[in-house]
Amino acid sequence: MAKISKKPAAKRPLKKAKASAAAPALTAHEDDDVCGCDVEIGDADATADADLPPARGGVEVMRAKRR
Repeated sequence: MAKISKKPAAKRPLKKAKASAAAPALTAHEDDDVCGCDVEIGDADATADADLPPARGGVEVMRAKRR
């Protein structure tokens, strides 16, 4: 059997992050301080699960390595 030599992978040069443009200042909206706590929602107002669009995306869970 012939030996297979493993060469280390060549490292790519790191790209420098471009400076992002300054984000515009957020302004308050007239509905920002509206509280919906006292709003009653009846069965007629609720959307059935079957009528909702399918979920997209999600959360990927990675197991942590134990020390």
